[in-house]
Amino acid sequence: MKKNKLIYGITGVIIGVLLSSIFNFWFLKPDFSYFILNEDTYIGEVGTLKKGTILRYDDSYPEGFTRFILYLNVKGIDLRKSKEDNDNKIKPYWLEKK
Repeated sequence: MKKNKLIYGITGVIIGVLLSSIFNFWFLKPDFSYFILNEDTYIGEVGTLKKGTILRYDDSYPEGFTRFILYLNVKGIDLRKSKEDNDNKIKPYWLEKK
């Protein structure tokens, strides 16, 4: 009797792990959608993103805006590490039509 309960318990755990893994893989995988700017876009005091710049979709918010990620490859540019120790190190910029 105890042996059957142990076998059922182990089988239940294995099935639970398998089902949660399948759910996480199929339904919770991130959306790596990419978008291309169709026109030059002004970024506040920073400058301009040129037409054809590729951005990766990150998230949409109920406030009515969508966040994208811009990846930059840096070589031969002098950078320094931020002195800020807080958790919010990302400074959002708003894109506007130029």
